[in-house]
Amino acid sequence: MKRYHTSFPSWARGFDSPHPLIYFMKKTIFFILIFIFIIKVFPAYSHTVYPLDDFCSISESAVSFQKKDILPLSAFFGISALLFWQDEAIWNGVKKVDGPEVDSVLRFSKYFGDGFYILAASGFSMIAGETFLSRRFTFLGLYMIEGVIISGIYVTAVKFLTGRSRPGKERGPYSFRPFRLEEANKSFYSGHTTEAFTFASVISHFFKNVYVSSLVYTIAGLTAVERIHSNKHWASDVFVGGFIGILIGRQIIKLNKDYHQLDIKEEGFSISFKLKEF
Repeated sequence: MKRYHTSFPSWARGFDSPHPLIYFMKKTIFFILIFIFIIKVFPAYSHTVYPLDDFCSISESAVSFQKKDILPLSAFFGISALLFWQDEAIWNGVKKVDGPEVDSVLRFSKYFGDGFYILAASGFSMIAGETFLSRRFTFLGLYMIEGVIISGIYVTAVKFLTGRSRPGKERGPYSFRPFRLEEANKSFYSGHTTEAFTFASVISHFFKNVYVSSLVYTIAGLTAVERIHSNKHWASDVFVGGFIGILIGRQIIKLNKDYHQLDIKEEGFSISFKLKEF
């Protein structure tokens, strides 16, 4: 991909992006929003939202499982291994599907897994919740932001530890260079896909509507396809990312549900409203 080395100042050069300055600004705003969120938003809901506890609980659940988990985990590892074996063939097949319509759809779906846009949607959701006194939208925004942060931590750590080569780098799907910071070695696993499916999982829970659930999971699936089509990830990367994203979203809902019910009860809402909202 073309890099810009003359049109931008030195601090904005070198990003693997066609618009390095925009990339830099997005990342800067992203971290500023997270900082503001941590120091301003979480203290206001500290009696109902526990991001650090949730992160530790999700991490603990990842290494401890019961008998009922054996079958789905076996299926997960089996499918992952099969995709890993066929990664290059799948990538070549996806690359053959091309055209302006395909590019337009996939370009749109990419934003669904971009943490910057998820944070923006979360902010609007929280503003709407506080403006119209809707606990549903307030906590929806909180959940989405927490999902972005938690999934981002996992993705960043695994990318650094594995160092898998991205498609199109002529090293193939079995090249691993751990403990590297180069973008070319950050294929496993897909952060966009993880965040897209975390986002979809949370939205699906809150709206509990088959049409909404179908829509958000379809867009999340298209996000996974886009990551393969744009030479960013292999099929096994997006499958693992999607699976982990769903688990993170469901765990956040599960871990916080009781706190939210208690919080609403303390504010004097009726039992019927509590069940309807959550």
